[in-house]
Amino acid sequence: MAEQLEEPAFEVVESFKDFEIRKYASNIQACLKSDGTGDMVNRGSFRRIAGYIFGGNTNSQRIAMTAPVLMWHEDGGSIMSFVMPSAYALEDLPTPNDAGVELVVKAEDIVAVLSFSGFSRPSKVTRLTKRLQSMFEKEGWQQFGPARLAVYDPPTTLPFLRRNEIIIPIEKV
Repeated sequence: MAEQLEEPAFEVVESFKDFEIRKYASNIQACLKSDGTGDMVNRGSFRRIAGYIFGGNTNSQRIAMTAPVLMWHEDGGSIMSFVMPSAYALEDLPTPNDAGVELVVKAEDIVAVLSFSGFSRPSKVTRLTKRLQSMFEKEGWQQFGPARLAVYDPPTTLPFLRRNEIIIPIEKV
């Protein structure tokens, strides 16, 4: 199993049988937008953001890894982000050497969350996203942003031990 990594702060607003509604606190994310989708794009994005936290920045400063790695599709491309450790304010973080890596302040967020284990293949993510949408719509919520895949464990983790989540921004109807 992976070492204990810091995760973004949240509170559970409501729990249902198969999903939760959470309120995430504001956080800072290192994001990278890429053209296209798929494993090769994801691997390249991961390496570039990891490069930033492993010292590829103006201070050659190492920044602790956090979990999860977030991935989603927007405007025909892919976005990946790492949440920065909560000890940092935006002005404390060094500037990335890679111009494609952008530091973004993410506002407080209300989301629906469906947890699952195993592999996070696109077909499975699509199926579970539709399932989550159906469940929160029945409870009087509507989606207002792209669904994100949250991956908590490294690829070397045995599938049945992996922790993944579908996270969808929502608002009350």
